[in-house]
Amino acid sequence: MVNIPVTGAVKVEYTITGGGAYALFADTATPTKWEIGLKTVDGVTDTLQRVCVTYTDGVPFASVPAEATTSKQHQATHYLRKLDSGTENWWPTDTAFGFAGETKTVCVVTDGVVQGEEVAGPFPKTPALANAAPVATVSGSTFCGLGSCYGIYTYTDAEGDAEGTSLYQWYVADDASGTNATAISGATGRDFIGRADPLKYYQFRVTPVAVSGTSPGSTAVSAWMSGM
Repeated sequence: MVNIPVTGAVKVEYTITGGGAYALFADTATPTKWEIGLKTVDGVTDTLQRVCVTYTDGVPFASVPAEATTSKQHQATHYLRKLDSGTENWWPTDTAFGFAGETKTVCVVTDGVVQGEEVAGPFPKTPALANAAPVATVSGSTFCGLGSCYGIYTYTDAEGDAEGTSLYQWYVADDASGTNATAISGATGRDFIGRADPLKYYQFRVTPVAVSGTSPGSTAVSAWMSGM
């Protein structure tokens, strides 16, 4: 038995030893799982020689044979055909169901050998979201007073990556517009203690660093603050 979880329009082709080739055409917008099972007759179990799955990008079929009948199973619409005897069967593998979107075929059983018990769809795959860099947000509570300045910020990371050793730097300028801004040598701590000139203005900058994942993040800065 081969389990095939799928979403979107799909064709499943399979060949049974001593029998013919068959195809199942289905269209589903809900993730589901199909099982291709084998029956046993007189103690002899059929053997799957080949199972191939064609996925689409979720766009419905462009065309379906006019005489196709449907069977709702496992939250998916399965397309069947009426035989002269009045019984139903899967469509032949060469049936011209027209796919509207890009397709990709993956074979999960080849020459009787299982290549993979499960195949995830749909294809083409949606690119995995990149790990986001951490974010630092400088708080409005950052302030200077009595000759010292204090950097206050929050650290966040979309994937929950813990904060590592984030980077700090204090700058000094002549006015609140940041004229002649200069990095202060050695002022690389979160706080700037006992060295603030009351006639100057100071700015706190923090670059967030995560212990894992994408890092570092973008540098966040405070407003210019009087050293008074």
